Amino acid sequence: ARAFERMPVLEPLGIKQVICGAISYPPDGEPLLGPSGVPNFWQMVGVQVGIADGPGLGRELARWMVHGTTGVSVRAYDARRFGYIDRADVMSYGRVKGAEDHQYRHQTPLPTLERPAGRPYRTTPLYGRLHGKGAVFTQVYGWERPKWFPAPSGLPQQDMVSFRHTGWFDTVAEECRAVRERVGILDATAFAKFDLIGPDAAAVLDRLTTNNVPAVGRIGLTYLLTPQARVESELTVTRLAAGHLYLVSAAAGEGKDREFFETHWPSGADADLVTRSMELGVLNVTGPEARRLLAGLTDADLGNEAFGWLRAQVITVAGVPNVRALRVGFTGELGWELHVPVEDLGTVYDALWASGEPLGVADAGNHALDSLRMEKRYFTSRELTHDVNPDEAGLHRFVKIDKGDFVGRDALLARRAAAASGEEPYRWRLAYLAVEAGDADVHAADGVYAGGRAVGLVTSGAYGFHTGQSLAFAYLAPEHAEPGTTLEVRVVGDLRPARVLDEAVHDPTNARLRA
Repeated sequence: ARAFERMPVLEPLGIKQVICGAISYPPDGEPLLGPSGVPNFWQMVGVQVGIADGPGLGRELARWMVHGTTGVSVRAYDARRFGYIDRADVMSYGRVKGAEDHQYRHQTPLPTLERPAGRPYRTTPLYGRLHGKGAVFTQVYGWERPKWFPAPSGLPQQDMVSFRHTGWFDTVAEECRAVRERVGILDATAFAKFDLIGPDAAAVLDRLTTNNVPAVGRIGLTYLLTPQARVESELTVTRLAAGHLYLVSAAAGEGKDREFFETHWPSGADADLVTRSMELGVLNVTGPEARRLLAGLTDADLGNEAFGWLRAQVITVAGVPNVRALRVGFTGELGWELHVPVEDLGTVYDALWASGEPLGVADAGNHALDSLRMEKRYFTSRELTHDVNPDEAGLHRFVKIDKGDFVGRDALLARRAAAASGEEPYRWRLAYLAVEAGDADVHAADGVYAGGRAVGLVTSGAYGFHTGQSLAFAYLAPEHAEPGTTLEVRVVGDLRPARVLDEAVHDPTNARLRA
């Protein structure tokens, strides 16, 4: 009756049939779209509102099947995001998470809100230790990773979510201060990790990625592009030997990056790609005192002459052999990533903590890492998606067009030519913003405005505790992305002043990384 009141034109037609259809509830409430892991078998399931979502999902699935990629990023719907679930657990995990989604379907999705059902699923040997220290955890591709540590502040061991600053704000500030001024330890085990091994390992990587393959003992950053030259993934590449490349990517890359390699693998190449994600744990030891801390636990020479920035060695730490030590990090400070046989992760962590206590060592979590990387102008997968190509994302220096053919090269050259001729100018440019955000920070999907007109969209944001300012990345119309441009960002409903920056607000010359 109410329907007829709202739409009187329907009343004389009456109701012909009432259909009661089942509603499907995937683990996170979002559709499952894309390849299934079985050749030529595709899926579009778990669509809760088919009338609303069906047309768009169907269009993108068709593009994916025909062209090998979608026209827009559908990462949130990619069925491979649940690749970490063991086959034996699919039904039980699906039931408990589906019931949870049904219960909270209309709850306001506050920033960083995470639900507890089905957790923990994947844990590192440090989970018990860090939980005992009061850690509040986030889940990354099934892994439990520390989000923040309330213990020093006396706050309860439970998450606090809001569009505005919450109780964890001051605690995370202390975690950041420890990293910037002393030394911090972060559990980064959730990374996807692969060994690419064989006589043709370097040739395979060269054919599939944008950058040159690093020399033995060196580390490089490279990208996977779709055949249409959109950004697929970011890889850190460490060359441990002539025919041994160690690849590290975001946690969700464990399934989709491997599938990319398998799809585009050069015919006849003599090499193997071996997944190491479950076999190696990762500890990020970072801060001005990182060298002093680590030096007490290894015989390796950690000086700049022997172990400079972007170099790697296999060393012994705290009596544990075969530790892959990479002089890289995501905080912008002196430090090493220690890739440790997972069964020895606890031994190395305990030794680092004992050695670091006189130096003021502290644990740090994902909230701190987000703040530190924003100050250093480091991107995450939120900035690097199928929606853009490497030029729009500002990745020019990692794309070596002259090295020869690689996946996406021809399409990128064609796109550059179209932009240069004015036939099809670039629509977007990634910009780095300082925002006067008040007692809130900028979040993904917040709008960016110039003169009251929408000109872009935020991809991620966080408060920079060391520099004392709220920071964000956003894709903007190119004419609004020049450094010094003043804009506005809608933060919790209010338009707040913003300015486009030209460089990282912390250590733009990388002096601290090279220290």
